[in-house]
Amino acid sequence: MFLMCGVAVGGGDDPVTPPVPVAEAWTSWAFVVPPTDGPPASSCADDVGAAPEAVQWPRRTARTPSARGRPAPRDKQLVLDGAPRPIALHTAMSVDTIPQVGLEGDDAVRARLAAVWDRADAGEPVRLSFFGASHTGGDYWTGHLRRRLQDRWGDRGHGFILPAPLYAGYRGQDVNLCATHGWQGAWVGRTGGPDDGLYGFMGGSVRTDQAGAFGWLETTRENPHGRAFSRLDLFALAAPEAGSVTLDVDGQVSHTVSLAAPAPRLARVRLGVEDGAHRVRVTAVGDGEVRLFGASLERDGPGVIVDAMGIRGRTARTWRAWDPSLLAAGLSALGPDVVVLAYGTNEAADTAYEMGACARPSPTTSPASWWGRPTGSPAARTTCTGRGSAPAPSHRSSARWRPSTAACRGTGRRRRGARARCSRSTSSPPSWGRGI
Repeated sequence: MFLMCGVAVGGGDDPVTPPVPVAEAWTSWAFVVPPTDGPPASSCADDVGAAPEAVQWPRRTARTPSARGRPAPRDKQLVLDGAPRPIALHTAMSVDTIPQVGLEGDDAVRARLAAVWDRADAGEPVRLSFFGASHTGGDYWTGHLRRRLQDRWGDRGHGFILPAPLYAGYRGQDVNLCATHGWQGAWVGRTGGPDDGLYGFMGGSVRTDQAGAFGWLETTRENPHGRAFSRLDLFALAAPEAGSVTLDVDGQVSHTVSLAAPAPRLARVRLGVEDGAHRVRVTAVGDGEVRLFGASLERDGPGVIVDAMGIRGRTARTWRAWDPSLLAAGLSALGPDVVVLAYGTNEAADTAYEMGACARPSPTTSPASWWGRPTGSPAARTTCTGRGSAPAPSHRSSARWRPSTAACRGTGRRRRGARARCSRSTSSPPSWGRGI
């Protein structure tokens, strides 16, 4: 597997900030919610069943079994030089038995990462925001990393999550999710989706215009992680024909917000709640399209947040189709101390990839270029930290994309035949609607 691991680290007390003006680039509402009795006892199936029929999940009809039945299982064999050989499957491996590998890369950047951990040791809050493809979107390795870091420095909340599924299989670690039918996912390259570049700051969104369509987020009930939050930030698109959303906390307190605005911009709705277990339900009113960019579950005090913002099948070059003002406003709202770009797996299958392009200088409009030059943080930089790292794409020319020259230093030239050395992890996934 080839993986590009770019890391940007904020300097001093300043978080990582992209070099795009964000003044007056977003609209915000804030509500303080009085104490509640905690999440309701209703299940996901209960809530979806009580929703308007138009947004309930379609009923499945029983299928008649095939008369042919299933073929008999056969032993797996590998034929090598004409001789069949049995295949022995690897046994399950615990993530705790995998040797840890230190970060590799520029000494200055690794020193800045060490400074972030020093701040965590001192009891300061720390946030890591991961952008990538399916390995990030699945929240398996980021979820394991979140658990390990929060066990060490404290639980500041789950961080970023979409209230409704971007696609089948979308999930989050240590958070309970539920949604009705009627939501449509949109991202760069999605057939039939909007092509306006308004994908928010994670490169994708969920949208609906159906009244009663909802998605809810809930703290875990049995897991030792994800048991509480004290603040929820909902991010959405404010636009001239946007509709309204209702945010319901634990079935006891609700607020309705109109997302109509003179021009497209980022909207943030903040709910301040008593620290503890909660369920927040986001429901479309039906007076216009609602486009959600995500939500963030957070807590005050020391500890770590790990955001997992990935979309399956995507490459780093998809960033060029995102609206920069929404990306800048979203990153300003999150205020991450560390930004990780985890791409390269899907670039490895690109038959038009040109390794020789590394030697040609070109303008940089890649994800790395957002943090590749000094900004508000004096020494914010992006670097490759994995062996065999795929260079960051930067500029389209003659139907081919050219990697950023800066990203091609060192490990980038050894991409073929090399293996990335980034952390691997597995863990049991929570599922939509199943209390955990």
